[in-house]
Amino acid sequence: MSSDLRKGLRLLCSTEFFWGSDVNDSVAYLVRCGCEGVLISTEPPYYFPSMLSRESVRSLRELIRELEVVVAVRSPETDVNLFSSNPYISEASQRCVEDSIRLSLYLNADFSVIRLSSPPSPVNYGLFASKLQKITSGIGRDSYVALELIGGDYEEITSRIKDRRLGIIYVDGMSPEGLLRSERLVGVSIYPHQSQPLRVIPGMR
Repeated sequence: MSSDLRKGLRLLCSTEFFWGSDVNDSVAYLVRCGCEGVLISTEPPYYFPSMLSRESVRSLRELIRELEVVVAVRSPETDVNLFSSNPYISEASQRCVEDSIRLSLYLNADFSVIRLSSPPSPVNYGLFASKLQKITSGIGRDSYVALELIGGDYEEITSRIKDRRLGIIYVDGMSPEGLLRSERLVGVSIYPHQSQPLRVIPGMR
């Protein structure tokens, strides 16, 4: 990784580690601990966007404005499958992701993170591109979305992404290692309970 890229590195910690705690308290605590940024998880039932009261969201936006740190909002992962062959599951999953992006925009977060389910099987780039287009259609030209990608087929699929608003997050131990060399790589997710020390991959950006 080049020295120029290292200068831009930031350590973000997820509110997911404080499962069940008030999201405002979790964000404030992480910043007091010295984290340079916060990843707000929207996993149900605690932080599900549609279940947060307007007052809670408003106070969270004010808190974020005061803290002046990097903030990202991550879409839910549990029971979400954008590429399900069951249209009811697919449509509900898409709404979940869109809700998290709307929350991100309302909070003026720096970017959104989407944990995509396994890619469509067989590999269908048209379906993949169509889903992404629907999700990102309302975010505006200056917004940014980072995709957490799990599954070997994603290495081939992401090589065809053209939208400059889309980046890639490598999930340690779960994403194909080829993604570490991608020009779209913007971050690495490490889950302490399941990760080994991150290896340096030859050619890693």
